[in-house]
Amino acid sequence: MTQELTLIRPDDWHLHVRDGAALDVVVPHTAAQFARAIIMPNLKPPVTTVELAKAYRSRIEVNLKSLGINHFEPLMTLYLTDNTSADEVRKAKAEGIVGFKLYPAGATTTVTPGTFFSKRSKGNIMTDSIVSAASVIAAGIAVGLAAIGPGIGQGNAAGQAVEGIARQPEAANDIRANMIVAAAFVEAVALFAVVVALLGNG
Repeated sequence: MTQELTLIRPDDWHLHVRDGAALDVVVPHTAAQFARAIIMPNLKPPVTTVELAKAYRSRIEVNLKSLGINHFEPLMTLYLTDNTSADEVRKAKAEGIVGFKLYPAGATTTVTPGTFFSKRSKGNIMTDSIVSAASVIAAGIAVGLAAIGPGIGQGNAAGQAVEGIARQPEAANDIRANMIVAAAFVEAVALFAVVVALLGNG
């Protein structure tokens, strides 16, 4: 027995309408096939606020009205950035925004500014606290590890120098000079590691 399921008016769950001339072409073709579509916020500038989303929806609806189309519903989304506030999320829900789009800076078309993984600011959804704490801890560990090797090396060098002077007192000046040079090289490695750790944490 054959069974068929006919989708009379499906939904498009990922639609790039764009703007301007592209919008004028995409909207009528989409409305001819779909009852609803989730509109992506990839514009220049990106749709990051409820007000921008409402204005975008208005432009789509104006296009639909000019074509006499009344059976298509655009479902708006916002571009989620590290500056999106909790109040904006609550406002979006109240205004019927169906979701947020999240992606790294430069990882998709049209949009690059203000995205996640770009420079973060205080008071946003994705705060820097965890990242900052991890950076400080990592820098501390790096400095600690960098100090262990030179510390052991200098201790061994000093010990060997003392033994050498005890065996050959006449060579004390040469041994002492060589030990100082070696200690300087060892300390340079430690200082280099500290600088790298601090720069990485900055």
